[in-house]
Amino acid sequence: MNVTRRIVGALLCAAFAIAPSVVTTSVPAGATETSDTLVAHSGAINAVNCPTSTFCAAADDNGYVFTDTNGSWSAPSALEFGIPVTALSCASSSFCMTGDEFGNSYVFRGTSWDVANAPDGSQITGISCPTSTFCMAVTENGNALTTQDGGNTWATTAVLPDGNALVAVSCLASPSTFCVVTDDAGNADVYNGTVWITYNVTSDPLVSVSCPTADFCAAANDQGDVFTYDGSNWTASPPLLGISGPAVITCPTASFCLVGDA
Repeated sequence: MNVTRRIVGALLCAAFAIAPSVVTTSVPAGATETSDTLVAHSGAINAVNCPTSTFCAAADDNGYVFTDTNGSWSAPSALEFGIPVTALSCASSSFCMTGDEFGNSYVFRGTSWDVANAPDGSQITGISCPTSTFCMAVTENGNALTTQDGGNTWATTAVLPDGNALVAVSCLASPSTFCVVTDDAGNADVYNGTVWITYNVTSDPLVSVSCPTADFCAAANDQGDVFTYDGSNWTASPPLLGISGPAVITCPTASFCLVGDA
């Protein structure tokens, strides 16, 4: 059966740079666009993650994190003031993890943020927590590390074959051993729980990746190009009108993805 996959381009990230105290989303025609204002703070929003429609978390480049429950944003929580939060992932409204520019990680268990152990001490460039018992963090040192206890202990996965700085990661809750990481050389590395398989997807850094299933992933590079994975191969998608520069992508299902640029 053929499945039609729809990739929609939308300008998502410009609002973060222009008005750091506002989280806004642009959506396809016919849907509703909303804008929420965070409590006063001075940092630009670096990351937003919404595991459900009623809970989101956001982090900024001054080391603050915020949570939103049913449309109401919390006061900022300072993780490490002045250190940009560079990665954020939430499995649910009661579990999130962050990573920052100095390699620190923090865990949220529904009420407060606590210090977790650092994966490898270098900048955490991406983190993916499909469940509260499995997260993978990737670092600029080129390591991919996993934790099953909220960051108390980290284990290095099988050595990545390319050795480049890693940029983004996306893991599945089931199978929990399936992850895809991307690097600054345009490679996508697929992990099956035992070994990594490397694909040279593009010559430009792949800055974002999203995998709703093991048979479909989408990745975007810093030129605004999008590539899709079908479980075996990566294919370039047709150019997206209006998308240019570093792109972020999220795919809630294998038939719908939303892309944003800077």
